[in-house]
Amino acid sequence: YKRQSSNDGSRKIARSYPKVTLVDNPSSTFNDQEQIKITLETARRMPGSRLLIVLGADEMFTANLLGSPEWDTILQAPPGTVIRSQLAVILPDLRSYWMPPTDYTWGFMDDGSDYIGTKIHSARVPMPDQASTITLRDVKLMHYVGVDLERWNSKHRWYQCWERINRPQRGAISIYRQYHRKDVVPPHEIK
Repeated sequence: YKRQSSNDGSRKIARSYPKVTLVDNPSSTFNDQEQIKITLETARRMPGSRLLIVLGADEMFTANLLGSPEWDTILQAPPGTVIRSQLAVILPDLRSYWMPPTDYTWGFMDDGSDYIGTKIHSARVPMPDQASTITLRDVKLMHYVGVDLERWNSKHRWYQCWERINRPQRGAISIYRQYHRKDVVPPHEIK
């Protein structure tokens, strides 16, 4: 569990669970790369081999994860393996979803590779150039961002402002399109 400038009581909640390791990020500025690096450094201090899984607070795996043969495949993966799956964006009715066309990377069988990220929308795990990849097809990652459209739209407005301020060379139309793909999903892609 990681926290950055949070004042919503989540710190107290996290501390109430003995298996949770609270990772403080004292920075007051948004920087995915810093946040993930701090989290990975903390995980790497734990002894033994590690399967690094980095998820957002609004993400979870489909219920078949631990019973799927794909889980065993992941656990037997050699160090340096990147793990990804399809992402199902859960929609407000909680019965339908949309799957973006690209697979989503969320795991890494740790080999100590350097982590290189970016300030925003950073890779969540190390991605070595010659890494082998396991792409799950039975197990999906569910993203609940679409359940609350007001929050989702607010989040995207913030991202658009960040992009415009920090990447002024990007055109406004390009930024708008990046953060409004959800608004033009064809009905036949909703499952």
